[in-house]
Amino acid sequence: MLPIPLPARKSLLSRALKTTILLAVAWITSFAAVSQAQTWNAVPTKTGTTGTWQALSCASTSGSTWQAIGCASATCPTGYTLSGSSCSLTNTVAATPNYACASGTLSGSNCLSSSTAAATVTYTCVSGTVSGSNCVATATLPASTNYSCPSGGSLSGTTCTVSGSYGAAATPAGCTSGQFTGSKCVVQMCAVSFNSNLCPGQINIGSGMCPAGGGQRYQITCPSYLAYGYSCPSGGSLSGSTCYTSSTYTASISSYSCTAGILSGSSCITTSTAPASPAYSCSSGALSGSNCITNQTTTATISGYYCSSGVVSGSNCLITTTIPASQN
Repeated sequence: MLPIPLPARKSLLSRALKTTILLAVAWITSFAAVSQAQTWNAVPTKTGTTGTWQALSCASTSGSTWQAIGCASATCPTGYTLSGSSCSLTNTVAATPNYACASGTLSGSNCLSSSTAAATVTYTCVSGTVSGSNCVATATLPASTNYSCPSGGSLSGTTCTVSGSYGAAATPAGCTSGQFTGSKCVVQMCAVSFNSNLCPGQINIGSGMCPAGGGQRYQITCPSYLAYGYSCPSGGSLSGSTCYTSSTYTASISSYSCTAGILSGSSCITTSTAPASPAYSCSSGALSGSNCITNQTTTATISGYYCSSGVVSGSNCLITTTIPASQN
């Protein structure tokens, strides 16, 4: 090979330098026309001053310095973000909260609970006085009167009867034997002998003799032959030789008594107890039988969030829509 003259070498170097500068300007212009979001694949570094560096793809600009040929710029619709050859749009919507109740029943976003307390009870009585849960009725009735006979006698109701007796007054009224003469009984009899003990001191020997064999004639005045009549000069009822008397006076009140209840003076005080009628009430809540039911509503606790689509982020759902980028 013949040596190249110096002027010619200078001319060649000058033209090579110009070509390199033009290629660099063209590369910079081409790179600026492509979206900076484009990426490129690296290709091996070429040496020399001739040849065209071709882009294998529009995926990367890393690696050696080279010039992309045939790469168009990529664009996305308004609101989308370019990522490589794709466009993405992320929408944020509220996530659906999950609620929980420490106690009670979950209803929507609230916790429903109820409590039971004894109702306030008051008692009433149709008759009588309220005492606790009972009705106490008091009645006053006359006591039973007990009588006595302080002056003796027998009691019958409110009357005392005093009974007595004394010997009736005897008055000679005739003779059981003999002749009643001057309140005396004169008996004449014939007897051989006479028992003087029958009527001592009352034997008179009569005159004359009795018929033959009849003995001595006696005239006897003997009280034992008298028949008496009886009377009650001091009153009373005659029975035989006795007078029976009876007098009455008003009995005295000795005491009072009660068959039931407590004695108070001349009265009996009775006390009766019966269950009172209860009435229930509630200062708050609803009455149910003898209880008050109070319903309470509290806000439930958010235990977490969920998304039917997208990804949970705090209390939101991030929904990303990806579409291919448009090549210009």
